[in-house]
Amino acid sequence: MLAKTSYKYFYSDRCPVRFFTVLLRPYSFLLFILSSFLSFVECDAQVPQFVSQDFPSHSDAQLTTMIQDKRGLIWLASEEGLFRFDGLNYKRYTLQDSTLCHVTALAIRQRSGLWVGMQEGNIFFIDEQNQVWSWIPEEGLPDQPITAMLEDHKGRLWFSTYGEGLYVYDEDRLFNFNVQDGLVENQIYSMALDNLGQVWIATDNGISVCRFENRKKFIRNIGISQGLLDEIVYSFAADSSGMWVGFHSHGFCHFNAELDTVDFVVPSWSHGPVRAIYPNLNEKTWVGTERGIFFCDQASTRTNNGHFQIVAAFKDKSCDQIMADQEGNLWLMIDQNNIYCGSPMIEVFPHEEGDIQAILQDQQGAVWLGTQNGLFELRDGKIAGNRWPDENIISLYEDKYERIWIGTFGQGVICWDPQNDDFSRLRERHGMVNGSVLSIDGYGDDLWLATLGGIVQIYNQRQFPSTGRINYTNLTNLEGLSGKFFYKVFVDNSGNVWFGTDGQGVIRMIDGKVTNLLLEDSFPARTVYTIAQDQEDNIWLGTGGDGVYIYRDGTYEHLDQSKGLRSQTISSIAIDAPEEVLLV
Repeated sequence: MLAKTSYKYFYSDRCPVRFFTVLLRPYSFLLFILSSFLSFVECDAQVPQFVSQDFPSHSDAQLTTMIQDKRGLIWLASEEGLFRFDGLNYKRYTLQDSTLCHVTALAIRQRSGLWVGMQEGNIFFIDEQNQVWSWIPEEGLPDQPITAMLEDHKGRLWFSTYGEGLYVYDEDRLFNFNVQDGLVENQIYSMALDNLGQVWIATDNGISVCRFENRKKFIRNIGISQGLLDEIVYSFAADSSGMWVGFHSHGFCHFNAELDTVDFVVPSWSHGPVRAIYPNLNEKTWVGTERGIFFCDQASTRTNNGHFQIVAAFKDKSCDQIMADQEGNLWLMIDQNNIYCGSPMIEVFPHEEGDIQAILQDQQGAVWLGTQNGLFELRDGKIAGNRWPDENIISLYEDKYERIWIGTFGQGVICWDPQNDDFSRLRERHGMVNGSVLSIDGYGDDLWLATLGGIVQIYNQRQFPSTGRINYTNLTNLEGLSGKFFYKVFVDNSGNVWFGTDGQGVIRMIDGKVTNLLLEDSFPARTVYTIAQDQEDNIWLGTGGDGVYIYRDGTYEHLDQSKGLRSQTISSIAIDAPEEVLLV
C-alpha cells in the first residue's frame, strides 16, 4: 500500500442542479480543431479537414490525373511531366524522349508497375526499380491523346483516346474498338471498369459498355432512351451493382448493370458539370463539379431525398478528380493545379464555444467537451448546453460509478453524478495541494490528479458525492514525485501509474514504488506531454520536441520526423477501436 504522506478528508461545496443528457452513438476517437482552423467550414454537417499538398508547379501547366501505386506513393500527371509524391516531397520523372512532357493518363498494372499515357499517343511504363521504358506494340500506337488507362480482371491493358476510340492489349496483340465496331464515339473523355469486368467509356454521345472475349468485341450502348439524363458524359465511379455516371448538365445517376436500368437520378441539379464522383466514402457520396465539391449521406442519396451540401473551402472551384488512398484518406485535384488531402476518419465540428481543452466519451456514449467557458455536450453533430459557464475546464475523467470528474484551472476538481444531478468540489481551501488539475486517471477506486502543485491521490467511494466527504492524499512528500511539474497522469491495464513531467522525464509507480526512467537511463526524453497504451500493452509516450517513444519491458522504439512524423512535438495520443494510433 502507498504510504499516506498527508492523509486528508474534506466536506465539499455541494449543490443540486438540473441537467439533461442525450445519448450519442460511440465514436472511435474525436479530434477537435481549434476555432481558427474552422473559418472556411460553412456547411451544416461535419467534413474532413483538407490540407494542401503544395504541388510545385513552375508555370501555368495543368494537372490531369493522379493515382496511387502498391507502395503507397502518389503519382501525378501534368502538362509539365510526371511527378511522384511520398507524402513529404515531390520528385519529377524524365521520360526517355525529353520532348514528350504532357502526361494525360496513368494506370497501375500488377506485374509491371506504373503505365503512363501521353498527349501525343505515346505510352511508357516505370518498373519497380524506377526504370522508364517505352512501350511500342507491333501494331503501333495512336497519334491521338491517351485519355484513360486501366488493367482489367484478366490482366489486359485498356486505354482510351480522344479521336481513335478504345484499345485493348490481349497477350501479344493490340485491338481497337471504334465507331465502325458500334462504339458511340471515337472521342472518349474517361473510362472505368465495373464489377462484372466490363469497360465503360464516356463520350459526347452517351456511353459504350465494352467486353472482349475470345478475341471478339462486344459493345452495348447506353443513351437517353436507356434512361440517361444527358448525352454528354464526363465521369464514372463503379460500385458493387453498377456504375455512377456524371453528366455535363444534369448532375449524375446510377446505372444498375445487373438490371440493365437506371435506378437513381438526381431530381434537379444546378451545380454544373460533374467531373468526379466517389460513392460510399465514410457513408457519403462525394461529387466534384466545376462549381465546387458536394456531398450527401449515402442512404439518402440512393432514396432520392438527399440534400447535397457544399464544402465551403472549395466553393466555386473546379474539382477534376476525387481519389481515396489505401489508408482511406480523400485526395482532391482542384482547379487543375492544386492537390488537397483529408481524412474522413477525422471530421470537423463547427462551433463558437472557444478552444476545446478536454474531451470525454462516457460509458453511455455521450461526448463531453471542456472549454475555457464551461462544459458542453456534443449532440447530433452540434455542440449544445453549458453546465458550468464560469469554469475553465482542462481535464475530464469518468469513474467506474459513471460519475464525471472535472478538472479546472484554479478552482479544483468537481465530481458530478449525471444520474441525480449532484456534485461535490475539492479545492485548495479543503487542503488539496493545488487547484489547477491538468490530468485525471484512475484504476478501481483509486484516482490520481496531476496538478500544478504535484500529484493528488483520491480514494473513491460509491456514496460520494452525496455524502460530501472523501479521502485523499497529497503526494508532495513522496520520494520521486516531489518538486516536479506534471503534465499527464496515466494508469495502464495493470494498474501501474505513469506520470509525464516537464524536464524530469517519465515516472512510473508500481505498488507504491516510484521509478524515474530518465534517471535509470531506460528512457531518454525529458518532457512528456501525453501517454497511451495499445492492445499489445505497448506504452506510447508523446514528448515535447523529441517525437514519440513506444515503451515495453524496459526497451523502447523511437519515432521522429525521420520516420515520417509531421512534428517532433506530440500534444495528445489516442488509440481507436481498430488499434490505429492517432498522434496530435
